[in-house]
Amino acid sequence: MKLIVRILAAWCVLFVYSMDVIAQSKEEWSSALDSARAKEDGKKDSVILSAKYIRYATLDMLKKGTYTRQIDTSHHNYQYYNPQNLPWNPSVNLGAYGLATRDLLFQPKKTIGFQSGFTALERYLLNPDSIQYFRARARYSELSAVGFFFNDQVFRARVAQNINSQWNMNVDFHSTKTDGFYLGQNYSDLKASVASWYESKNNRYNLLINAVFNRLDAMENGSITEDLPFAPGNRQSPDRFIPKFNDPSKTNVPRSKWWDNSLFLRQSLYLGRLDTIDKGKPTMQIHPTNSMAHNTRIRRQTYNFFKNMDDQNAALPYNNKALALNSDKTLITNVSNEFEYNFFLRGKSVFKNEAKLNLAFQHDMNWVEQHQLDSMRYYNNTSAYPQPLKKLPDSTTFDRFYQNGIVKGELGYKFSDRLDFSLKANQIVFGHNFGD
Repeated sequence: MKLIVRILAAWCVLFVYSMDVIAQSKEEWSSALDSARAKEDGKKDSVILSAKYIRYATLDMLKKGTYTRQIDTSHHNYQYYNPQNLPWNPSVNLGAYGLATRDLLFQPKKTIGFQSGFTALERYLLNPDSIQYFRARARYSELSAVGFFFNDQVFRARVAQNINSQWNMNVDFHSTKTDGFYLGQNYSDLKASVASWYESKNNRYNLLINAVFNRLDAMENGSITEDLPFAPGNRQSPDRFIPKFNDPSKTNVPRSKWWDNSLFLRQSLYLGRLDTIDKGKPTMQIHPTNSMAHNTRIRRQTYNFFKNMDDQNAALPYNNKALALNSDKTLITNVSNEFEYNFFLRGKSVFKNEAKLNLAFQHDMNWVEQHQLDSMRYYNNTSAYPQPLKKLPDSTTFDRFYQNGIVKGELGYKFSDRLDFSLKANQIVFGHNFGD
């Protein structure tokens, strides 16, 4: 009996001791876990949310060297979403987003060579020269929306992604829909671009490529029939005024449709000494002493004007008064190649004195096609048309080819950031517009 009691007592002692050991091990393990968790929580996040690592460059910037700018995360100038109302580039327009717009006389165009003459909606186009090329450590996305509670609705989306440290791609999408101020002033567009920027590891070779797509659709109402819209008796909603071209279905009113698609490719090579600032940092700048570049652009433009209703109020020129159906289409295909050479002469400091010489030769080829379809091409009303007009076919076609060779030169001098003087000269040496 005593043996059994001793065995039970020993077993109880061992059981109590084992429970104490387990409790101590659990307490030690829990404390170690809390310490590890606190240490893990105290680590810094590897993803740094800072706009200083999201930077971009444009074509004009990369023509001078390789440097980038930080994106603007503020709302500076956000209210100027309408390209008609830019204070630094004012315009004459018909008063609503998407309607015909023209630059002011003291801002004339200085381009030479072949000109299509279609400029009414060019401010709304997305151009290859305005594409931004990004550098981002992580995927960057941007959404912008204006309107949705009033007539103008403007939406933009952008995504940029680094494939590797030398190669970036980005996609832009733009969509706009407006109702205008009066009836028959509707406008809509769809614009998109795909761009890519590659830079070699030695920072001497750059490749830019982008594809741009534009589709614009603008209605024209011919103005309103009310002569006194601001008279006291006419204090009403603007959409109650009847326009000269009025069609509730909006299928036959005059409208202009533009399609503008292009593909752009640029290759540049830096030769000689490279002046580098902030090497290894996001703000790094590379300024070459010699550079060569080749630009290729293929562009297809289509301009269509459509109308299928009588012009009873003489909104259009008199030759169109007798026409109900009018469908004019102009197609322009442009292939442009440009070769550039740039030379920069600097002192010991990159930002002090700099002289530059830019030489370029550009060859443009343009194929122009025009198609016209009218419901009536024979005018026999002698009172309205005193000049006898012969009968023309219901459809006419025009097809021409133009080419130009342009020599470009620029001589400039820059002193720090206070003075930047340049003298440019362009001359067409052969082709259709020789002498421009």
